[in-house]
Amino acid sequence: MFYLITLLFTAIIYFVAPTTLSYLIPLCAGLIITFIVQVMCYYNHVEDIETIYKYRKYIDIYKEQANEVLAEIKIYMIDKFPELELSIFEKITSQTVDILAVRYPDLKSDKVFKKYIDSYIDFKSNIYSYKREIKDHEKSLRVRKKTIKLTVLPILPKL
Repeated sequence: MFYLITLLFTAIIYFVAPTTLSYLIPLCAGLIITFIVQVMCYYNHVEDIETIYKYRKYIDIYKEQANEVLAEIKIYMIDKFPELELSIFEKITSQTVDILAVRYPDLKSDKVFKKYIDSYIDFKSNIYSYKREIKDHEKSLRVRKKTIKLTVLPILPKL
């Protein structure tokens, strides 16, 4: 792709420039433009890799926070609702938190429980949004790797 742009640019300048040495000017200009585009592609690739690493760290942080909220939910449930089955609260997982609110209507009306659930849902939605962002950046990395095979600088850092 980049070679086609360079070739087109070189042909346009060649036909416009009237001197016999005019082939050197468009050739040099085309090579410079190609090099600049390659460097930009390389830095975009590195930036995508760094963004993926950053988002993975964010996901780890949100997972820790979600697990902390889950532990707080367990403690709160055991203290607040001792009449309910203790074995249910000890086995609370990320999948069963939403089910508890539906199964026990007393929990649904409890403001503290609702606050815990809302913060837990926020953490989970942040995790999923960062996972989507990572998928988008990984897609651009794959496309760039396929495109870069046709260019001058085939050396790209690995993820």
